[in-house]
Amino acid sequence: MTTSRPDATVSRRTALAGLGVGALGLALAARGLGASAQDATPAPTPFPMTDHPIVGVWQFDQELRQPGTDIYNAIFSNQGTYVDSSLDDAWFAIGTWRATGERTAELFTSLQDLVPQDEFAADYVPEGNVFEPGVVAHRISYEVDATGNSMTGTGMVEIYNADGTLHGSYGYEGIGTRMVVVPTQAAATPTP
Repeated sequence: MTTSRPDATVSRRTALAGLGVGALGLALAARGLGASAQDATPAPTPFPMTDHPIVGVWQFDQELRQPGTDIYNAIFSNQGTYVDSSLDDAWFAIGTWRATGERTAELFTSLQDLVPQDEFAADYVPEGNVFEPGVVAHRISYEVDATGNSMTGTGMVEIYNADGTLHGSYGYEGIGTRMVVVPTQAAATPTP
């Protein structure tokens, strides 16, 4: 995902060049994020997720210096799963979220770029892997406003090399707006 960052001379695609698909697992292992018997830090107090205000479909603007230029849609399920995808770039992310308060939550996602191909062409032949090598991890904290229709998010984006070492990182800031179904007028009955 492209977000506000001080060094904008390196694009997301450039940063991902040469990164390996297995980097996320290696990075997590290298950072010691897996659970172990030696973990003395207690888990955060659990908050209900089923009726949490973050559950639903959201549209995010993540380039706050240039509003409306980097938009993506996201789904937070009531069971803690998360999926998002870009409207303009070819990427998607999957992740998991958990409630940290009545209107707050934290999210971890793994983003994957896609190699654009014209799958609908009559002479389409797959051109290798549709996934670009590389993994970008997002760790974001969200707060839903009192109306339940807007939220803000801040956190870090980390880009990992194939060997699990951190390639680089930058800050994330985004604003989310709840997407709702707008009822349509009933279709007119055709007359004979």
